[in-house]
Amino acid sequence: MIDTVRLCLIGGCVLAIVFLTPDAGHHAHKSIFAVAYASLWSRFADWAAAWCSLKIVLLGIGALILVDAMANLAIRKRFETLGVCLLCMDVLPLLLCMFGCYELVKALL
Repeated sequence: MIDTVRLCLIGGCVLAIVFLTPDAGHHAHKSIFAVAYASLWSRFADWAAAWCSLKIVLLGIGALILVDAMANLAIRKRFETLGVCLLCMDVLPLLLCMFGCYELVKALL
């Protein structure tokens, strides 16, 4: 139980960092996804897009930690079906992390 609480706190802190830090698209009223996606391969070191991409990666990591903690708790409490469904839902945060990493490389190179 303590491991689950610890993982939930870590995931919550990571998500708090994502949502409470300012992003580069705030002044233009754009989301972090729009700023990261708008970067081009021809622009070297687009720092605004890199910051938004890093926030996307952190969003995926925070969501992955939270979903994994809840899945482990469900399996420990003998709700195997719910735990397996939650573990299958880990695919979405992983895809979010992969998208963020791709956009981060695109923004920096």
